[in-house]
Amino acid sequence: PIGAFTLTADVAQATKTNMAGVDTGTKTNFLLEAKYALSKRTFVYGVFLRDGKLGNVAASKDVDGYSIGVRHNF
Repeated sequence: PIGAFTLTADVAQATKTNMAGVDTGTKTNFLLEAKYALSKRTFVYGVFLRDGKLGNVAASKDVDGYSIGVRHNF
């Protein structure tokens, strides 16, 4: 937390292997989230997510997602 702001960054990596145990590619995912508290139970947020492509697989590509919203906890 930085005052009313909360920042979050996550990175995850996975390696896929085939039945013979040979590495067939590595995938890296990334998430960045920012929240701003409007009150004790309400905040606005923005999120960016990159679902990384699977290493050396030509047909695989990065997928990006964005989200904004307001959340109130009852």
